[in-house]
Amino acid sequence: MIAAKNHGISISTCVGANAEAVAEYTWAMILNLAKKLGQIDKNVRQPSQLKYDLQGIELAKKTIGILGTGNIGVKVAQIAKAFGMLVLGFNKSKSPTRCFDQIVNLETLLKNSDVISVHLPLTPETGGLIGKKEISLMKHGVIVINTAREKIVNKQAVIEGIHQGKIYGYGLDADISSPAPSKNPYLRYKNILITTHNGFN
Repeated sequence: MIAAKNHGISISTCVGANAEAVAEYTWAMILNLAKKLGQIDKNVRQPSQLKYDLQGIELAKKTIGILGTGNIGVKVAQIAKAFGMLVLGFNKSKSPTRCFDQIVNLETLLKNSDVISVHLPLTPETGGLIGKKEISLMKHGVIVINTAREKIVNKQAVIEGIHQGKIYGYGLDADISSPAPSKNPYLRYKNILITTHNGFN
């Protein structure tokens, strides 16, 4: 900022400019995982190769926990209300925010949410915020969505959560390589949905 100013360059931000797009993308991921749309599509295209349990889950009247109650978090919360969901929020200030039923601490959010969606910036405080301990606190069969930054949620902890059945589905829209390296463990699991930080688009 200072260097730019010294060179007469103006810097501005567009706060909330992508909030609607990312919130809708988040819900596309939630619904895709809850209803197993990607798996069903593959089953139609390759019926001889893919045979999965295609029973989905309902979201109505369940609880969503949203990490980050800024512009994107508020939009995600608004959509959740249309499903009749209870909306829990977590933020650093612990201050009330519109569209959220309760602002709670991280442990309470993790223990009580059927869907958890991450909308936090990557900082020294949030890097690795969701790891093995945090996933162990979550409900069995939780859906976890991360449309923020990959490093906020520990990859190995997610893999273990998927193995244990703790995580029903994981959606990641982050700065992962495109195409993802073939050795990326995420690619082995039918209930992990990966996109290349396209939610803003």
